[in-house]
Amino acid sequence: MKHVLISLIKFYYLLVPEEKRRICIYSESCSKYVLRTAKDRGFTKAVLAYIERIKSCNSNYSIESFGEMKIKIKTKNGIILEEEQINPFLVKCFKSIKPN
Repeated sequence: MKHVLISLIKFYYLLVPEEKRRICIYSESCSKYVLRTAKDRGFTKAVLAYIERIKSCNSNYSIESFGEMKIKIKTKNGIILEEEQINPFLVKCFKSIKPN
């Protein structure tokens, strides 16, 4: 099953070009995280990792901190992501916004 999951993710990479994929809030995208987990820890752990990511990885998040230009994101299930855990593209976008 592990190899089937890895093949499905690689097929997804071939089918959907990177510029067409949704931007993940995490520095390591959900698909890359699940792929790495499948390779390192097996099918069951990868599926559990996917479920945990889906619970928090969507557009339902809020910027928690903007002071001193440190960005933190709070996901819908309460997980706080530090700047190092956030997608660098999003950090750059957030930092380009001037607070009042």
